[in-house]
Amino acid sequence: MKQEHQQSRLRRIAKFFYSKEDGTVLGRTPKSWGLIFAFYLVAYAFLAGFFMGMISVFMYGYVSNDIPTLTGKQSLLSLSPGVAFAPRVTTTTAFLQFTTFPSSINAPYIEGVRRLFSRYEASNLTTVCSHGAAAIKFPEQPCQFPLGSLGPCAEPEASLKAGLPCIYLRLNRIFGWLPDLANGTVFPEAAISCYGQNDIAKFQLGEPEYFPQLVIPSGEKYAKIPSTYFPFIGQPGYQTPLAAVRFPNIMKNTVVLVECKVYGLAGVDSEVLFEIAVDGRKSTV
Repeated sequence: MKQEHQQSRLRRIAKFFYSKEDGTVLGRTPKSWGLIFAFYLVAYAFLAGFFMGMISVFMYGYVSNDIPTLTGKQSLLSLSPGVAFAPRVTTTTAFLQFTTFPSSINAPYIEGVRRLFSRYEASNLTTVCSHGAAAIKFPEQPCQFPLGSLGPCAEPEASLKAGLPCIYLRLNRIFGWLPDLANGTVFPEAAISCYGQNDIAKFQLGEPEYFPQLVIPSGEKYAKIPSTYFPFIGQPGYQTPLAAVRFPNIMKNTVVLVECKVYGLAGVDSEVLFEIAVDGRKSTV
């Protein structure tokens, strides 16, 4: 009796999977399965189309390829550009090492400077702005930054061979930002000063040289970032203005902690830190 009951149960299960008499599979006819498949196909196709449509509206209607969604005070950077140095020879540290004699140690710096300067080649996307004055087509056609304004640092490899490596300073790009001088400031342009991070480092670093240089009435010297090259509004070929600093009296064979800070701009309190070492020992290899 028990065996017959078990066989009957197995037949019912088998009939559920496939019934020849009713022409069903898993309890449904092929037509029923076809209708279900068609329903879900249409439903999911509609959902996929709706999702892609919303993405398209967001990407092409709300997000611009040319203008950031958030600008000015709404952006993460607000209206306070950071100051940066170049070249960065590694992505993990802010340490710069040089030698005053031929060495492979200088190779990453030389390669970094070459990449940096390659962005400042003359092209028909930029225009020459003579005597610091913006051209008629500015800002749609940005000013070409003259590397010659960097003085001896326009030839970084020659300066390095003379034992005077150049560090390049710039303000980070912020869309639409214009330099706004602070009230009562003695600075006619954005200015950057570099010095040791502490009293010992200041002694080790010595007096820096800046190119181009800005001298305020007190006699203090700063690197100058001209306002001619702002604003940045996503122009093709835009060239970020540079300033250069070098340290002719730096203590050799010592890691010196350096800080460079921006002065003269309203609402801007930016600084960058790095370490520099100039090895003056002669190679024994």
